[in-house]
Amino acid sequence: MFARRYFFKSLSFCGHVVKYVCIAHCTFTYVFDFVFCSGPSMEPTIYSGDILLTEKLSCRRNRIDRGDVITAIAPTHPSKIICKRVFAVSGDRIVAGMPGNANDSISINVSAITADGTPLSASDRERIELTKSRRKIIIPRGHVWLEGDNKENSADSRYYGAIPQGLIKSRAVARVWPPSEFKIL
Repeated sequence: MFARRYFFKSLSFCGHVVKYVCIAHCTFTYVFDFVFCSGPSMEPTIYSGDILLTEKLSCRRNRIDRGDVITAIAPTHPSKIICKRVFAVSGDRIVAGMPGNANDSISINVSAITADGTPLSASDRERIELTKSRRKIIIPRGHVWLEGDNKENSADSRYYGAIPQGLIKSRAVARVWPPSEFKIL
């Protein structure tokens, strides 16, 4: 009698464990995840060793906007995940900075400057004039332009061009580690 009762309690416990493992698996696969960051490309926003809380629903619904910090499959190394900021989205016109040149590494999103319908300021016109020799690019449909916050030390779209939105894995919501540096992104 005792063995039978113990058997059914153990079976019930195993059923609960399996159920919660399945829920956790589905949550981390389709809803949110934790990502460990390495490398200096996003400094000073995100440092190597930081852990980010990311959500996956906005990627699945194609709701990625300019300024979002995302994780994506690296277009040059498909086994690696990169963490970058979305600089431009489909249809944006940009003047791309030249990688490796500290004086000319800044990109300008012309569409973002003029998106609200106001005319360009003198400083914006001056910045665009200084970039006449740079690459002028229109982001193709279904693609995004990614750049790291640390322009001098980031391998990003300035090297490999716009990437398909299908490579985006998640959008960063918050930096959760280290706890003293918690920050909503």
